[in-house]
Amino acid sequence: MMEFKKENKYFVLKWKDINQLPESLKEGLQAAAGWIYAGKKLEGLPYNSYIVVNEDEPYAEAVWKLIELSQTEQVTPKVFRWDPSTKTLEDITPGV
Repeated sequence: MMEFKKENKYFVLKWKDINQLPESLKEGLQAAAGWIYAGKKLEGLPYNSYIVVNEDEPYAEAVWKLIELSQTEQVTPKVFRWDPSTKTLEDITPGV
């Protein structure tokens, strides 16, 4: 089984924060994003969309665990239910 290591792979900005920037900075961000998008397109890479989880949310560690399982387990994907009262994941995979 491969070892899982958390990585800081992405840089995320909230639209609310971007909209408060001066126009010149917003234009700079738009230009940078355009360059990145154009480069990916030239390389034949897809436009990606992401789900973002704030690390101070009580379920963040559970999300990391799901990511770890998806990258290290060579078995049928598991299904979990988040229990907010205990702040834990319950394995509800059929047949478990």
